[in-house]
Amino acid sequence: MSFCTRFAPSPTGPLHLGHAYSALVAHDMARAQGGRFLLRFEDTDLERSKPEYVAQALDDLAWLGITWDAPPLMQSENFYSYNQSVEALTSRGLTYPCRCSRKDIAAALAAPQEGAPHTVYPQTCKARSMAERDAGDAVRLHMDRALDQASAGLGFIEDGPLHCGVHPIATVTLLDEIGDIVIGRKDNPDRSVFPRLGR
Repeated sequence: MSFCTRFAPSPTGPLHLGHAYSALVAHDMARAQGGRFLLRFEDTDLERSKPEYVAQALDDLAWLGITWDAPPLMQSENFYSYNQSVEALTSRGLTYPCRCSRKDIAAALAAPQEGAPHTVYPQTCKARSMAERDAGDAVRLHMDRALDQASAGLGFIEDGPLHCGVHPIATVTLLDEIGDIVIGRKDNPDRSVFPRLGR
């Protein structure tokens, strides 16, 4: 299995010292293992992402002596293919719409709970079906169902031009530490590919 690391900043402002540290650690880990270091820009916030921040980040990384092994991937150029993947998961019953804001989630996580405190999305919208999806909803992966359908040796797979191989992650980690992740943003400009079931 090829060792691969990735640095994925959001180009909504200049890089800061924390970015520099993360990029250097990921870069040096890959180089020490004879692996690959990839660069991906999380430019999915179409209002705040700016080309000048991308250019500045590239200059800053080069100044730090960081090199990458493939052209930088721009997330905004791949909305259609990402939406196709979400549609495929939806057709298998593995998604649900989520209307929660970050503020809503923080409030739910801070509320007194019996037992151990939550550290991941509190599943507020988990009972909703995709037929109930409204224009302002994100799409979350129903991790329990996804794990039920997954085969042995489940791992995260990076596919396409920046293929990095399979990285197995324990089931308990996926449920307790990662949870029901957002796989479709509410402000995705190409969201029309998602079925509005029953509408």
